Amino acid sequence: MKILNLFRKSSKKSSNSEQTENKKIIYLEDSFCQVELVPVENKLFILNQMSKIENTVGNINSEYGYIECIQRESEPITVKSKNIQFKDVLETIGAELELNECVYCAIGSSFQLSESTVAFGFDSLNVMVTRKSNTVEHLWINGYTKSFAEAEKLAYVVNKLCNEYRLAVCDWDACELIESSDTESMKQYMNGYVIMS
Repeated sequence: MKILNLFRKSSKKSSNSEQTENKKIIYLEDSFCQVELVPVENKLFILNQMSKIENTVGNINSEYGYIECIQRESEPITVKSKNIQFKDVLETIGAELELNECVYCAIGSSFQLSESTVAFGFDSLNVMVTRKSNTVEHLWINGYTKSFAEAEKLAYVVNKLCNEYRLAVCDWDACELIESSDTESMKQYMNGYVIMS
């Protein structure tokens, strides 16, 4: 009987590890850092960039779509320049959200393994971390969910990251900047990631 129980425990462990290995997170190339965590020191610079984007968008579209691209200027202070270590991010949010190292970037109709990016979160809503060696280069949000509970959990974790490293959430698509001191705004913003089916 003990041998049978040992076999059952062993097979349970291998099936759980297979599930974790088979779970893939996919992001579209165009969504890379469209919603990113940025140093709060960049607030005025970012608001200025957003104002330029909003003022230009109405003038560059036609009945066929946009006729021009807007390129943002580089931020004066980057996440990379803050020298945030991946092991510290792992300590900050690793207990809160599941880590997934199997992340793919969808480029056109192909998928490429993104060896420098990992995801913390759920099946389709994640905090993405792009790193070089142990230094974090980008922190960003990707995906959507059908669960308000998942959105609120991610809001809590994003707020925790923002408070720990003096960051804010910058949504370049919506031209919106959410500061971590406003917990309710962060929760409302993340609830925007919930899609109703």
